[in-house]
Amino acid sequence: MFGLLKHKKLNEEEYSDFRLNYCGTCKTIGKLYGHKERVLLNFDVVFLSELLAAVNNRKEDFNYIKPYTCLTLPKKDEQIPQFLKYAASVNILLGHYKIIDNVHDSKHKYNIWSLMQYFGNSNFKKAEKYLAKQNLPIEFIDNEIQEQFKREKQKISFANYQDTFRYYCNQTAKITGVVFEHGVASFNDQQLSKSFSEIGTNFGEMVYLIDAIDDYEKDKKNGKFNFFLLHHTVDKTKLIEKVTKYIYECLEKTKSCINALPIKESKKRAFINSLYLNVTSKISPEKSCLTLKHCAQKSLSVKERYQLAILASKKIALNKKGVVLQYSSFAFLAVSLILLFIFFPHLVYSASDSAHKTDCCNDCGKINYGPCGSCCGFFCDGCISKCCGSDGSGGACSSGHFCRDMADENPAAAFCLTILCCVWCKGGGLGDCLSNCSCNCEKGS
Repeated sequence: MFGLLKHKKLNEEEYSDFRLNYCGTCKTIGKLYGHKERVLLNFDVVFLSELLAAVNNRKEDFNYIKPYTCLTLPKKDEQIPQFLKYAASVNILLGHYKIIDNVHDSKHKYNIWSLMQYFGNSNFKKAEKYLAKQNLPIEFIDNEIQEQFKREKQKISFANYQDTFRYYCNQTAKITGVVFEHGVASFNDQQLSKSFSEIGTNFGEMVYLIDAIDDYEKDKKNGKFNFFLLHHTVDKTKLIEKVTKYIYECLEKTKSCINALPIKESKKRAFINSLYLNVTSKISPEKSCLTLKHCAQKSLSVKERYQLAILASKKIALNKKGVVLQYSSFAFLAVSLILLFIFFPHLVYSASDSAHKTDCCNDCGKINYGPCGSCCGFFCDGCISKCCGSDGSGGACSSGHFCRDMADENPAAAFCLTILCCVWCKGGGLGDCLSNCSCNCEKGS
């Protein structure tokens, strides 16, 4: 399985919907194109399926889809809803182009990708024929693929870095835009088609840029194309800042389009939170700089993490009333934070290295990532609203995703200390966070 949008800490209802579309798309691929093609299942196509299911809003569409029972397929094609057939066929189409791209990048004439292309060619033709009947412009998509190959072969770069990466992600954006748009063509709703087209376009840009970050070291080693390599004399910190800023701009546009869809508010929030959690997990500074080596500052030492834990404990304890309460609070927090910061270093790294010393709460404008919700609001779902103003992203931190994520991944942090939630939400300097942030985390939330 591949793709950007993997499920990220969903609640029970959200996970149930995700699983129906995940299994539904996979089973439809198996029914229409054979079991071997199911290995090409793409999480991003599952996201398209989820959007289409939300717009159709018919639970009965999944009557013949049984999650988890991988070998149990619908017995008749008529039992499969149209949007799942579309998603499954798109998955085959995009999977085929992904294979062609790998064949194109391979240094060897005979490789596993060539073999996969050969054995999957008949199903590709079948999917292509089906999608052509759905009026998806196959010739347009093929031309854009060829244009992508041409551009990557020419390796043109521009003085303006943004012009460079927009030039190379343009074809992917066009393809995903038209694929998303034609998924709702049967509704004959111009506004709906426009919203899906814009979601697909922005989504395609994000996918291309994030793939470039993920594949940088591998592409550099294997001599493959990567637009980061075109600016080899440029400080990678500066370049990744511009790419990250642009990705967050795409996220904001996508959020607006999702909010305009005629679907339930709970679905809108689930889709938006999923996008932010997945994208941020991919382009967070510690992830990006592990990929683009030496682009971030040196990691904090054990001594520095210890000092931060003591400072944090003092700051919080001094706000308590009464000397006894201050000392007891300091003792408890100091021990807890020292253990957390030493044994779970990424908790403090994300605070200290975040967005290259970005101070999200104190000055959202400086970082140009869009409204506060872009960079931090969706982590705690409104937890930092007191710091940077109401961003409309949700209620208290206890109802958001992020503290649940932290508790799930780190049992020792299940009590969701105020300072930790604050540091993660804020993404800026620890001292400023402690003096300005206010979070209402509940134990185990």
